[in-house]
Amino acid sequence: MLRGRYISRAAGDVAGILRAPLVKLDGVAMTLNVDSWVGTTCVQALASDGKVLPGFALADCEPVKADAVAAPLGWKRSLSVLRVQTVRWEFTLRNGGCSDSIGIVGAAL
Repeated sequence: MLRGRYISRAAGDVAGILRAPLVKLDGVAMTLNVDSWVGTTCVQALASDGKVLPGFALADCEPVKADAVAAPLGWKRSLSVLRVQTVRWEFTLRNGGCSDSIGIVGAAL
């Protein structure tokens, strides 16, 4: 992972939202360094205009409930359909945290 691409956020009973900057995606899978074994972390993909991309809404995301360095993220659609598109990731955290890194498998951000 390139230097300067690390973050750490945590949330309690009330959900917290974190929006990442726009990135051009070039990958087929996404992992998250997360500490959500008590709570959950969900991620949705937004277009550059801020609209949720079909198949990548919070409701389409398989909630991550784990304490893992590389927890896989999954949606109703394959991440490969977003390849070479510019997207913004929006993370929703509850009783947990998203920390350190986001990994895109087979990608260069």
